[in-house]
Amino acid sequence: MTIGIAVTGKHAVVHALRVLRCTEILGSGAIGGFAVLAVMAEDGTVHYSQTQDGGSHALDVDPAWLQCERAALISSGPHRPEPLQQFLPSLPGVALMTGHRLPNRPTPQGLPVNQLALQALQRSRSAEQAVQDTVTAYPEYDAGLMAVTVDGQIAYANTARVTRRPDVHHGEQQHPDRHVAVMLNSIYFAPHLAPHIATLLCDVAWPEPMPTSQTGAMLLTVPDQCPILPAAHDQIVVNPITATVQCIYTADPFVQHAEGRCVAIQGGCAAVTTDGQVLGSCLHDLLGHKQGDHLQRLLPQHPPLSLIIGAHV
Repeated sequence: MTIGIAVTGKHAVVHALRVLRCTEILGSGAIGGFAVLAVMAEDGTVHYSQTQDGGSHALDVDPAWLQCERAALISSGPHRPEPLQQFLPSLPGVALMTGHRLPNRPTPQGLPVNQLALQALQRSRSAEQAVQDTVTAYPEYDAGLMAVTVDGQIAYANTARVTRRPDVHHGEQQHPDRHVAVMLNSIYFAPHLAPHIATLLCDVAWPEPMPTSQTGAMLLTVPDQCPILPAAHDQIVVNPITATVQCIYTADPFVQHAEGRCVAIQGGCAAVTTDGQVLGSCLHDLLGHKQGDHLQRLLPQHPPLSLIIGAHV
């Protein structure tokens, strides 16, 4: 498994899905396939959604889950062994246990690593102690664990084996009313993004840039029929309140006259508000279907186009 996400706070499930969606946009490799989402309600009950393929876009979310303040996700490439909940087990009223690599690896005790960590939590240990003690007890197991508890704790740790990997990232962002953490491996990012990718993903969890944001990252929606107009230089105009792209300006002579599939926005393009305030730069190319002076998703059944901007390019 290549990514584990945990979130606490209002609308936790929305923020967890934002982190996964941004990883799918920016990363390549084992991502966008299988996914398991778990949420814990106020009464401690746990609800699941899962998919074998399609990642964030294939998960069904019950509207009632939007009130849950505990959420966890795990995802990777497509088609993993059933039952998928083995990768994200839970104990109602105690905790959700996500992670990455192979947290479902069985131990000599007969239980998988992630289930042993849940048992430790059930014995009233802190989330940090339960997770750390478990990975320390099995240093050469290929597993990383991340817990989110009924009382809002988030803790994560890798075994020594996983820590030695060159492709591991992890990070978290905590505020008085919300907390997000992410751990990932085997997902590859552009060189300018890789050094701070975990920080960027945590920053983009929230719709509005937080005062502590180090990357200024924002996830934007590009609505269907978004105007795309010729200009002397590339630029997108953004409504930061609704987090939508209002207009695309392009200096690319091919795109100016194109019909059909094209790279409508190039990574590095400036993003500004209607009054010219610079918000950052586009962190990736955006592929869309151009028809006349408007841009839309490539196919009607595809999800709406999304774009990530940030201070780092």
